[in-house]
Amino acid sequence: MTFFLRARHWQIFLLMLFAPFFVELVCFLITEFTSGSPFGIFTATLLKNITFLFFYFGWIYSAGIYLNSILPSKLKLNTAYFKLCLSLLAITMTIMYVYSEMYLEKTASGSFSNSDWPLFLLAPVYLFCAVYSYYFVVKALKTVEQQRPSTFGECFGDFFLIIFFPIGIWFIQPRINKLFLSN
Repeated sequence: MTFFLRARHWQIFLLMLFAPFFVELVCFLITEFTSGSPFGIFTATLLKNITFLFFYFGWIYSAGIYLNSILPSKLKLNTAYFKLCLSLLAITMTIMYVYSEMYLEKTASGSFSNSDWPLFLLAPVYLFCAVYSYYFVVKALKTVEQQRPSTFGECFGDFFLIIFFPIGIWFIQPRINKLFLSN
């Protein structure tokens, strides 16, 4: 957990950018140099996506839990909902990745069916959990920095920085580093 809190913004950026592609490269090399095909494109892509999700949600979780832990007791946020939403977010994203890859294989083989509607039921769950998880981290960050409860308007810009991760990490992580090193 402290790895994400101590790491510089560029380290996290490079880790989340290159670790998934390294996993995919290893899968393709194993497939290429072994007889048979233990890893197909589906498996390699799935492992790449899960690797990214592991690091991304690890960063979100570490930041949210740490920032909430340094809040004064009267300003602490409820971490139970945060942990639940982050868990559901990871599960729904994994299901959506698996399902989308299976959907692409079905479409390519011409065996498309109308039984694909359950994926659309996951979309609202995913959306709510994503918004809540990102807002939790941003609200905790702003509250720690200001030492008073923050409003949605104050958190709005940082919320979009977390959503647009490749850009936001360059602005959010240095602030988390500063708080981590000062405590």
